[in-house]
Amino acid sequence: MNANEIVGCSEVYPTMSVSDLQETIDCYQKQLGFEIQFTWGEPPVHAGVTFGKSTIHFNQGCKTTKPDGDFWLYFVVDDVDAYFEFLKGTGAKLIDEPTNREWGMREINVHDINGTTLRFGQAALNFGERITIERVEFSARIEKRLANLVKDLADHKGMTIGQVLEETILHSFEPIEGSDGEGVASPHTQRTLSHIRELKKKHAIDYDAHAGYRFTED
Repeated sequence: MNANEIVGCSEVYPTMSVSDLQETIDCYQKQLGFEIQFTWGEPPVHAGVTFGKSTIHFNQGCKTTKPDGDFWLYFVVDDVDAYFEFLKGTGAKLIDEPTNREWGMREINVHDINGTTLRFGQAALNFGERITIERVEFSARIEKRLANLVKDLADHKGMTIGQVLEETILHSFEPIEGSDGEGVASPHTQRTLSHIRELKKKHAIDYDAHAGYRFTED
């Protein structure tokens, strides 16, 4: 028997003792772009900051030395390169540039004001051996508003329309693990999905994913 069979656990909040709580909050908000979730006490002695769905807590303590070199916090993000460009303008303590690691992740490392290493990574989708292919012309007619959305999406992702279609089709062939084939994988990050929702509004696409079965042409 393990703990999962006895109780559930939905979240974990790493909590670090810091020598100056306010300076730490300022670092995470102004240099790293985190949001302040809460502060507790007057003056504050405990606080939480968030980045996406991730939360870190800090406690006012007496820590005066850097954390052990074997300790770091890892954040999975949508776009490491975009975040790196953001950090370059905030005065954050960047350790390295975005790098594809041998374990299939593209990552950067940053130090916070306390010397804690923060690692930000995303899956390196171009990781692995090159695949030699032959591309062919492929003519297709699709709904006009959807065609315009795909063009805008290709610009957003820095891809050709053909690459967007390849990516989308290949992902649609892969069922989500544990879904019994009822769901398929999406190639898009949450950030891109949010952008797609805006593009759907822009192009007045008000139909659902199964609307294609009902399309008719005058």
